Amino acid sequence: MRKTRLVAACCHVKDASKGDERVEKNRRMILECLDRAKALRPDFVVFSEIALQFEAAPTTEAMKHAEPIPGPSTKIVGEKARELGSYVWLPMFENLGGKMHNSVALIDRGGEVAGVYRKYHPTGYEIEDGVHPGEEEPVWETDRGRVGCAVCFDLKYPEVGLGLSRGKAQVVFWPSMFKGGQRVVAWAMDYGFYIVTCEASEGQIVDPCGNVIARSGPRIELTEMPATLTWVVEEVNTDRKTYHLDFNQEKLPAVIEKYGAGVSVQYCTPEGTFSLASNLEELSVEDIEKEFQLEDLRDYLDRADRLRQSRLEGDQA
Repeated sequence: MRKTRLVAACCHVKDASKGDERVEKNRRMILECLDRAKALRPDFVVFSEIALQFEAAPTTEAMKHAEPIPGPSTKIVGEKARELGSYVWLPMFENLGGKMHNSVALIDRGGEVAGVYRKYHPTGYEIEDGVHPGEEEPVWETDRGRVGCAVCFDLKYPEVGLGLSRGKAQVVFWPSMFKGGQRVVAWAMDYGFYIVTCEASEGQIVDPCGNVIARSGPRIELTEMPATLTWVVEEVNTDRKTYHLDFNQEKLPAVIEKYGAGVSVQYCTPEGTFSLASNLEELSVEDIEKEFQLEDLRDYLDRADRLRQSRLEGDQA
């Protein structure tokens, strides 16, 4: 079992400031949110898309305030992450050797940058304004499981979700400018991971069976400046994986007979899948998977795809 407290900080400054002034206010807002998050005891905190430069100006102007990663803001936020003892996802415009990216820095519990996700599919107008697309869908190993990230428009493109699924992500964080709707639910179910969404005004947490398990709470007025904050908070067991019913369901009675309350099974029967979690401290879900020769959802689908391709190649021989 891996009890993991997931937190989305949906926040925004409410005045019309622009440029350097707005970036500084956004940074102060982020720091105040992290101070307030101490009461929530988070393992992960995520902010909304380009939270650092949000509404500093139109995209072309806001990118003038892009920073390197690591850089000044990741250092300052990193100090708060270390005080909080939490991972923090910091969305921002990144200057990577003169190329501008819509990026998210993953800052670890020690305050160091553990990785960077660069928006794989910027919108057409972002690209026209000078935003460079990312080229990878990285997944990082943490003390609470494997985590990944996608940003806003990425949700429209299955290859991003597939990349995260093939990387065995167990939790995906999705900072955005739009709410996502049923596409968020579809991603969680199709790719078998939790999704934590964060937009400036609201967010949600969806489990691997497509259930919305947390929504935005009441709005809070911050004290350092005119800004609002809405928390989305849930504790989940991230020692969980998703499987297809094919070739696996007949093995579940033996799993339950042996481990009983030590496992949790959640069926998504119409979709032909289920999720399995270990509630045991000494045994992971992957240990149980190996013991009973279960094949997880992504491996099963990829294997079927390889068999299809092999058969087509054989027909052409």
